[in-house]
Amino acid sequence: MFSLIVKGITSVLSGWVKTRQVKAEGKVKVAVAQAEAQAKVATAERDWDTEALRQSQYSWKDEYLTIILSAPFVGSFFPGIQDHVMRGWDYVSQAPVWYQVAFLGTVAASFGLRWWFTRTNMEVMSRDG
Repeated sequence: MFSLIVKGITSVLSGWVKTRQVKAEGKVKVAVAQAEAQAKVATAERDWDTEALRQSQYSWKDEYLTIILSAPFVGSFFPGIQDHVMRGWDYVSQAPVWYQVAFLGTVAASFGLRWWFTRTNMEVMSRDG
């Protein structure tokens, strides 16, 4: 009788240990798969950024955006233009949010600031929840 009890306990314990091993192996497999997926995404982003830089040598987009972004700053130093610059900021502040986001996204993509927005967004998300 005692041997049956010991066998039963041994069987239950060995089943419990085996289940724990299978779960641990599953967690390791998931972690490896996540790491591989993240590596693929990082590689794809790096390739995208490299190609964007390569293509930008034939584009005037960066120069155009630099002029657009610098004009209000430069205009702020000229008395005849200062009022126009301030009035322009009032109008820009009334632009729809979708336009502001689209403009910031265009600037970020053009000047390679996507990494900053991604990192900042990740920091906000980790801090908030």
